[in-house]
Amino acid sequence: FWGVRWNKVVGSWLRANCFAPLARRGRASLGIVASFAASALLHWYLVVVALGLKWSLVMAAFFLVQLVFLAAERLLDVKRWSAAAARTWTLGVMLAASPLFIEPMIRLVDPLV
Repeated sequence: FWGVRWNKVVGSWLRANCFAPLARRGRASLGIVASFAASALLHWYLVVVALGLKWSLVMAAFFLVQLVFLAAERLLDVKRWSAAAARTWTLGVMLAASPLFIEPMIRLVDPLV
């Protein structure tokens, strides 16, 4: 999901600046962690300025929890599942994590929430 279908501009930047330098050194897994950590930090900063620490940590958690999902995906060997089952997995984990992203975004748009 993240490497193919999401924000391609930011994904390209994260790939070039976080993932690729570590992957070239044989540390691809660390590159993935660095990419999600950088994304969490970027989103944390954008939200902390507008909403404060609590909601910025919630937003950052959305990106950090993706690492847990990726580890589970590897453990469960989702890449060997049928396409329908793998898509269901992706949809399920994204829906499970979505409140961590959506709640701060709603508060950015409507501070009266």
